[in-house]
Amino acid sequence: MTGHRVRVVERVGGRLQLRFEQRVEPGTTLDFGRGGSISIGVDPIDDKVSRRAVTVGALRRGWQVAPTNRSGVVLHLWGLSPYPIGRVETVGWHRVGVRVLGDPGLEHWILLEDAADYTSGVDAAATSGTEVTSRPRRLTDEQREAVGVVFGQLLTWPPTVDARVLLIKQAASRVGRSATAVQGRLDGVRAKALALGLGRTPELTDPEYLYVLVRAGYVELRPEDVDPLIA
Repeated sequence: MTGHRVRVVERVGGRLQLRFEQRVEPGTTLDFGRGGSISIGVDPIDDKVSRRAVTVGALRRGWQVAPTNRSGVVLHLWGLSPYPIGRVETVGWHRVGVRVLGDPGLEHWILLEDAADYTSGVDAAATSGTEVTSRPRRLTDEQREAVGVVFGQLLTWPPTVDARVLLIKQAASRVGRSATAVQGRLDGVRAKALALGLGRTPELTDPEYLYVLVRAGYVELRPEDVDPLIA
């Protein structure tokens, strides 16, 4: 993937459907909604989605998202904690899910993807001044497996609504390993987040340390975490 790409996907009856896909140049502005230049919430009709729900502008570095949907708009930066927005937001992240809220039985997503190099480096806010030369080693395959099982729903693309974290015992059962083994691997993962500047020691199933590692580029999107419709 190179450059900026915008996609609209909607989940209807539990099934994801691709409604729109386009590569865009910086300076491009797109309007989304039931009456926007790009339709959202029209098949089936979702009256809770505004006619003008979101305006997205592609920037040279990132995106500008202007929410006007009366039911609300939530930003899901891939691998990070989602948050609602009520005013124009500028974001620089390689995958941004803009969820347009409507009927609880439907999901409306604007997926913003940017492969620019600036989105894949270290987030200074996450490293708290730690020098790049003293950064911890990358996650081992076993550690990444543990992260992918325990925090799997937080790392999907498109994002998972109301994503949940597995308990250690549940994760161990799923991968056929002992709970002690999974716990030991997550201990090592959490230690890397602490070395990057995390100021407290969270529980192993608390995604706070995951967010630090995602921002610092230690946890990347895997092909198996992308829905086949948009892979």
